[in-house]
Amino acid sequence: FEFALYNKKTVYFQTRSVNWNEHFIGNTAIEWEGKYIAIWNLEYIHDDLDVFTSKIIHEMFHAYQMTNQESRFPNEIRGLDYDYHEELLRYKLAESKILVQSYQSLSIEDFKCFLSLRKYRYKQNQNNIEYESKIECVEGCAVYVEWQALKQLSEAKFQDGLEREINSLYDLKSYLPIRRISYTIGALYLLVSDALEIDLDKTILDNSTPFDIQLLNQFPSIPNIMKVEPINPQPILDYYQNIQLEIEETIEKSSNHFIFETITGLDPMNTKKIENQLLASHFLRVHHQGKDRFIFGKSVAIYDENTKQYQLYYDES
Repeated sequence: FEFALYNKKTVYFQTRSVNWNEHFIGNTAIEWEGKYIAIWNLEYIHDDLDVFTSKIIHEMFHAYQMTNQESRFPNEIRGLDYDYHEELLRYKLAESKILVQSYQSLSIEDFKCFLSLRKYRYKQNQNNIEYESKIECVEGCAVYVEWQALKQLSEAKFQDGLEREINSLYDLKSYLPIRRISYTIGALYLLVSDALEIDLDKTILDNSTPFDIQLLNQFPSIPNIMKVEPINPQPILDYYQNIQLEIEETIEKSSNHFIFETITGLDPMNTKKIENQLLASHFLRVHHQGKDRFIFGKSVAIYDENTKQYQLYYDES
């Protein structure tokens, strides 16, 4: 797929350039001139060309998914309501550790233990786990392709990067918020499935079943879950406290505010929420006075249940 690199002023294609416009936000895939292309913000360029190439291929894969009408993208607005609490993350950490163990041992029994924890967590909080599942499917697939590309360019860089990703799975802070770590988890269980020769339907067109559901359907008789000891909840408390402080600081420093009706776009990697307060660190696209409007930089949107509208606070500078 074609790709474009851009900064705040210019979008660079292979043989031409155009002035920047609001189609080019984030590192992702977009529809441009009737086709899907990969895009990358040069503010986040990688010095290592092999790693940068693999990242561009990751975004190209998103263009491939869109071309094939991928239907398993998560609802990112609902994902902001992910319920972080000690019991959920206690079992999530245990699940990830067993997944790493199954990758290292290549034991089907270890992998079944991973699935038994996933099955238990589905029963406890289906909405949360469905959000994880869809990210693991859509973004995990893209990371899997990214890793395969990097492995061809440099086996050593692939192994170094994979080791860093695996180490992050042991740190509770990596799960706050849950979105980024789900990329790694999805890619890792695809690697394990490959190694164990587990048959997964990797087609995209007309396929609405995430990979974890496919795996659970293949192994209906999985072992009972192990007992998981409680974990220190302080990082969770700190996470929410830091969001609240940042919301209060943003409102205090805001030079503008207005009322709007709906949120039409956001950066899910850089947006957090507490109850009716939403903190956007990168950008927010809102429907205001009959048209969409971009607010770049940090902003806070507060939803009023009575009026069914939002108050937006931001610093215009």
